[in-house]
Amino acid sequence: MNKKLILLPLSALLVLMMAGMVSASVACNVSVRNSMLNRNTEINVSYNNSDNTAGNLSAFIELVSASTENSSFVAVGNFTNTSNRLHVNATFTDELVFRDAANYQIRATCYLNASSSTGAAPTATSSTVTGIIIDRSVPVVRIASGLVSSKAYSPKQKWSITCANFTSSTVTFGSNSGKTMTKEGGGDRLQDATCSFTGTKMSVPEGVYKSVEFSATDGSNTTRVMLTSISIDIGIPLKQIAALVASGGVKTASGRSAGSSSNNNTALLVIIGLAAFWYVRRNKK
Repeated sequence: MNKKLILLPLSALLVLMMAGMVSASVACNVSVRNSMLNRNTEINVSYNNSDNTAGNLSAFIELVSASTENSSFVAVGNFTNTSNRLHVNATFTDELVFRDAANYQIRATCYLNASSSTGAAPTATSSTVTGIIIDRSVPVVRIASGLVSSKAYSPKQKWSITCANFTSSTVTFGSNSGKTMTKEGGGDRLQDATCSFTGTKMSVPEGVYKSVEFSATDGSNTTRVMLTSISIDIGIPLKQIAALVASGGVKTASGRSAGSSSNNNTALLVIIGLAAFWYVRRNKK
């Protein structure tokens, strides 16, 4: 009888303890001292739980940016505080290489008394902090060696640049809207690559352009370089002229068809003259 009286209070105590454990809540909070992440920016992660348990905190920190290759959360690292405090500070250093962008999000997962992200419970994941900017470099833009100012080009010209540290690049003809350039090949956009745009008669109208500007952006910074005094010239259709001469469509001063046998030399001179005119006109622009 006495044993039963002793067991009942013990059972009741265990139930109360378990209920307390179930009702205990945990929270993981991440804060960034400055929304601009660069060298030596500090990230603070704190851990709270309702039963005030102290211990060593491990924080697993992640970043994501929809406009970069890191379109799903990527680990920054795992940081541990062994001073029995419920917060840990992490510092963004040069060893952490993420592409510059202005739309990063950051979050953390907290592990109490754990040495890694797979450590023991209790754990909690923080809410996501948005509007994080990573700005550690500027885009690189170098115009391909074959493209120079004060020259005429075909509408079908391929325009190429060397590009790096960027998320997007464009080429702009005069005051027209920019044309998106395509990164050629695979690889990381942090490294040198080739960006290009191949025009058409529709996309690059014939005319003289004060400038052709090439630009690349990383979301925070934009680098621009340009060519000046560029002509887009379809040229004289010499094949059509030759066909006209051969068919008698070009008349000589005497009114005879330049396509007749007696005027072959005249027809040849017409073609040579038109070709010379086209060449001089093209290279003056």
